[in-house]
Amino acid sequence: MKYDLKEFEALVKEGYLRKSEKGDLVLYGYTDKTTFDRNWNQFTKVARGLILNATTGGSFYSDQCQVAQTMLKQYNMVTIPDHITLLAEIIYPENKIIVDYKGQKKLVLLGAFDRTTGEEVPPEQAEKYASLMFMEYAKKYDHTIEQMIALQKTLPKDDEGFVVRFNNGLRVKIKGEEYLRIAKIISQMSPISFWESMEEGVVKRDYLLQIPEEFRGEYEPIVKELEDQYVAVKSLVAASAVRLGFDKLKVEDPNWRRTVGIYLKQNEIPHSAAIFPFLLESKNALDKYILKAIRPDGNSMKVME
Repeated sequence: MKYDLKEFEALVKEGYLRKSEKGDLVLYGYTDKTTFDRNWNQFTKVARGLILNATTGGSFYSDQCQVAQTMLKQYNMVTIPDHITLLAEIIYPENKIIVDYKGQKKLVLLGAFDRTTGEEVPPEQAEKYASLMFMEYAKKYDHTIEQMIALQKTLPKDDEGFVVRFNNGLRVKIKGEEYLRIAKIISQMSPISFWESMEEGVVKRDYLLQIPEEFRGEYEPIVKELEDQYVAVKSLVAASAVRLGFDKLKVEDPNWRRTVGIYLKQNEIPHSAAIFPFLLESKNALDKYILKAIRPDGNSMKVME
């Protein structure tokens, strides 16, 4: 498929594409404005790092890009003409999402593009490039669309699916049902989703059991950290109340609430807002406070002081 690179530059000026440069390489990626305006055309649809020599995830400095640049050194790149940009899939253990590649670390060539024209080179030529570089080329299948759709229903999770390439260069990915089932579950398994399932300081076990057993070990540390943080905050609140004598004051002084309130107003102590719920044995209020205190920031665990 042939593209006029001037069109990419025009879309950058209009705010529909972002541009990143490093040396003689240029990366175009679609922006939020493209998504909001639904301005999907032949240029914005392919502006996903397609014109780079390795997958970048939208940045020249992403982890995937840095690993790919290192991995490229093991291939015979001098055999590739300067005007050719390679499209490759990066595989390494730390980049695993669902498919287990058994520790493999490699690049798999998917295709190649002529940077001067924007055209994709014929698959036969791309396969020759792979052979010259001693790089694996994507496995080809001779299935019909109907056969692939039928296979899609029975593929195991470690066979993600197929990429169908039409004669005009358009590619469509068909993913296996089992892969999609697991992907849907895992997409919901984040620190914030586990936090939302907590009751009285414990992540619901039936929520955790939704994850296939072979992936459960990856998420159990998140669950443990959340539960440990809950206990730590609750213990700190209790320790503060005892250390300051509030527990005894509650028994001995009819006006203990006023005394405690004045002290908390005039002094800074950790989690002071949880002192009254603790002393009043208000489990719901205390639970609500602690959950708010340990709430993950987005999908990142909160660092507790």
